[in-house]
Amino acid sequence: MSDHPNVPGAGAGRQSMDDGGQRIRTCSIPLSSGSSRIGNLEWSDLGQALVVTEDSLVILSPLSPLNPALVPQSRAHDVECHPRWQGRFPHSLVQINVQTFLENEHSLRSRIILEADHSAVDPRFLNLQWTSATWSKPGMGPHGSCLILATTSELDLFVLGAPRNAWTGEWRLLHAVDLQPVAGLAQVGLPKSSPASSHAAGDRDIFTRSRALLRKKQMATEVLCAAFIDLPSRAPLLAPSTYIIAGTRSGHLAVWECHASTGHCTFLTATAVSNTAIEQISLSVQAAALEADAQARIAFQDAGGIRLCDFYALEDHAVLQLIESPSVRTGHCMVTAWHWSDHRLLYATIGAIHIYDVHSAEAAVFALVTDAASDDDPYLPVVAIEASPDPAFLAVAILQDLRKYHIPPPTVSPTETQPTPLLPVHASTLLGYPPLTESLQRKHDFHQAFLAYRSESGSSLASASLIGAIRTDERVAFLGYNVSDTLRYQLELVHNSAATPERAIDEALGACIQPQSRPSPPYLFARTILALLATSSDADAYRSSLHAAIQQRWQSLLQTSNDGTDPEPRLAEGRHRQGCLLFILACRLSEQCAHPPPALDALRKKHKGRVLYDWLQRQLSDLTPRLSSSPQPTEEDRKLLTRFSVAARMLPAASFEAQEEQQVVVTEETCAACQAQLTMRWDEHQNDFGWAKCQNGHVWPRCSVSLATISDRETFSIVNIMSQQHQEKKKKVVSIALLVADTPPPPVVAVRGDYTKIYPRFLQESLNTIKRHPWQPHVELHIRCYDVVKKMEYPDEGQLSDGLWDAVMITGSASSAYLDLEWTKKLAAFLRATAENHPLVRLIGICYGHQILSRAFDGVVESNPKGWELGTTSCTLTEQGRYLLGYDEPSEGDQMAIQQVHKDHVIDLPPDFGGESFENLASTDISPIQSLILRYPTEAPPLASTAQTSAYMAFDIEDSETASSGPHPLRNMHVLTFQGHPEFDREIVENIIEVRTEMGIVTGELRERSLVNAKKPHDGLKLGRAILAMLGIEEARTDSGDSMINV
Repeated sequence: MSDHPNVPGAGAGRQSMDDGGQRIRTCSIPLSSGSSRIGNLEWSDLGQALVVTEDSLVILSPLSPLNPALVPQSRAHDVECHPRWQGRFPHSLVQINVQTFLENEHSLRSRIILEADHSAVDPRFLNLQWTSATWSKPGMGPHGSCLILATTSELDLFVLGAPRNAWTGEWRLLHAVDLQPVAGLAQVGLPKSSPASSHAAGDRDIFTRSRALLRKKQMATEVLCAAFIDLPSRAPLLAPSTYIIAGTRSGHLAVWECHASTGHCTFLTATAVSNTAIEQISLSVQAAALEADAQARIAFQDAGGIRLCDFYALEDHAVLQLIESPSVRTGHCMVTAWHWSDHRLLYATIGAIHIYDVHSAEAAVFALVTDAASDDDPYLPVVAIEASPDPAFLAVAILQDLRKYHIPPPTVSPTETQPTPLLPVHASTLLGYPPLTESLQRKHDFHQAFLAYRSESGSSLASASLIGAIRTDERVAFLGYNVSDTLRYQLELVHNSAATPERAIDEALGACIQPQSRPSPPYLFARTILALLATSSDADAYRSSLHAAIQQRWQSLLQTSNDGTDPEPRLAEGRHRQGCLLFILACRLSEQCAHPPPALDALRKKHKGRVLYDWLQRQLSDLTPRLSSSPQPTEEDRKLLTRFSVAARMLPAASFEAQEEQQVVVTEETCAACQAQLTMRWDEHQNDFGWAKCQNGHVWPRCSVSLATISDRETFSIVNIMSQQHQEKKKKVVSIALLVADTPPPPVVAVRGDYTKIYPRFLQESLNTIKRHPWQPHVELHIRCYDVVKKMEYPDEGQLSDGLWDAVMITGSASSAYLDLEWTKKLAAFLRATAENHPLVRLIGICYGHQILSRAFDGVVESNPKGWELGTTSCTLTEQGRYLLGYDEPSEGDQMAIQQVHKDHVIDLPPDFGGESFENLASTDISPIQSLILRYPTEAPPLASTAQTSAYMAFDIEDSETASSGPHPLRNMHVLTFQGHPEFDREIVENIIEVRTEMGIVTGELRERSLVNAKKPHDGLKLGRAILAMLGIEEARTDSGDSMINV
């Protein structure tokens, strides 16, 4: 009798998930949408989690082993974790909303509307949702990233990619897969031996043959499931090794060849394998599961059960061949999880695990036993089947309540028909809750259901692993279908007592040199080790042991690499990966302690040059033969090769003969400002390539991948600020990042352009009315627009930190700032983070910008029950309002005239921020809060571009260039907002009123009054000058401080 608890005859009872192990909740992140899809989390080979919700595809990337400056724009701000390891588990969170993402994209599938055919109206088409998504292998996407293959409720198939950086959220539609070639192959009739052939007669009785063919063609363009298939390198005659397999409603399996980087798909073949819809597919490329010459085996489910199909990839085409042997399963059922283990297919139904041997065609069933005396639900579905770390078992099945069943190899004889019972292993108690809320949170979480629970295999060690989980936030209904509107992502660390620092380091180093077809990136192992450190009960002792272990193993590795004692050449790649792992750990540990060990810091700096040299040599070895074989290499590729060659010779790791004698080398690159040649240099102190510099003093940053200078004309006027040489005529450039939150109505665009034209024109016109002293620098405005709604793009975090942006300005919008839209929440989070992390960057809000800034600082925004304010409106200024905004002449009184188009308004001032209070400068009877300011703690701190940093400085270091008689009082404003629109003129407001009238919003007396108000004069340019004065651009004054012009 076996001693294992899952084998019949073993004793029952609750078991710990891991003997002597711990299960720790490292962090938890709420998601903005819900889903009822089981198994809706998938890890990529790069360590990114993909979650499918109804509204969004959510990409979560744990950032702990990576550079902390990575993807600040998409960093999740609501990460919940234990206070002791607060900030140790940062995540990048990107949500690809289906409505926003596909708003301007068109499917290549044309719909066929069948007259008087009730099936032509599918309720799934009424509300567009994501239905499934899966990763490709690394390298299929641009710059070595992964692609995403996604389906929607409209049964379309899309390939998504990140053209620039898969970590920043800049995901785009690369290809909408055309299903028309599949429709062209559709025929009326059923595949031979189809178990669902009994349905055919009914179809022919209902429809004529021509009409049935039309229906078949329509269903052939509707995809229900799809997956990438990555063929191993042993596949003959195959250059592109990635394909897309899709199952359609017509019963076809279709194949496309997917091209790397572009994501473009070329149709190859489609085969009718059923007369009913293909509901699910599961692919295997394991050699033990394949027939001779086949590259993959496909298991698919339709209304008749589960069947198998072989896939053959040839030189210029592909073949799908339905296996004529008996079906894996006859009869429809709900399959919640699949898994291939060599030549066995495992799939889960409610209460059972089925195993099908493709060699013997024998099937076995294991019953998932539930203790009748417990409160466990016997009808919970299996959310995941994963390979077992214990070689005695095939796999582990995980239920929605995290009960685990270890599945042994089947030993049932063909004559036995009763399922073999398996006893559960219950999950251990989850640790890591905040102490003050531990009891309450654990009680709440006990009632939640897990829709997904998957190990991140790329970072798994023998003694520790990370697990991604998706759970609901409310109770669940029958059979595990959740009734919650939201989901929550949870990252768990599971480890046993053997996970000491030395053991973890050795396991990770050993995994780096294991021969694998697709090795894991070293930073994934560093992710697990850093998680062990963060959650350790004695982090200081654990860190000291890590320091010692890294230093000892690094010395040994460097010695091995230097004396060339690797027993096999293939181990050189493994040694390189080991060095990268130790380098990553040393960098992250150095950031966490004020005084890292000197020996470890020296190793880190020494190894950085070696890592860069190895990387450059790899790039050169890939680039050189490609260019030499190309009949017409591009000029850009030639320059790239030259840069890499020069850089490789400058590194300390280069040989003495190859190393450049000069530390600064003149390159073929030219300065975008003056066309002089640029230099490349190696900074020994920073162990990095410094900025490119020309003889005239202009400096440009270098891309960390291509080493090319980032010097496009769009950023020229900003980077020119960093020039160390003064031009003959001094010039002051004020840079403003304009966050565009909407597009005005078409009539406005027709006469004034969109907001990318209206706002820059308004600021330039305001600037033109300001008279300056001849000795003051000439002022130029550099304004760059960011689409924060559709593209959700923002200024680069590095540029903000380097002081390249003086201000962030938010436009108006027809949206409401109090809505919990994805882009709205991201905008509010960005504004708050900018105020906290980049205090010298001024924040300016107009109308919607006024409201969203209030929300970002925890103010309250609501729809106004008193109705609209439209046209020029007189706002009563406070005493401070008159002083700050320049209404200091007796003739001007205390009224600010400003164009208005709004119904939402701010009802409460935000709370204090940074020790300073928000102040209201103006009010009306309808909306009491019309203009907000937030002061700096000191008077007139410098602009970020002047200080060349966004970190706070108390005093302006360049005040002599901005004013003649002391700074303008607005210079010490951190935040300035207006509820009205100083940028609007009469024609803009009149057109907006007419559009609102056509929509039935502004009618009757309100319309007439608003049109009259729109014609009244307003103080737009005066308020524009106030905005510019906040940025250090004010009119010239006499020695007494009076204005030299009457403004």
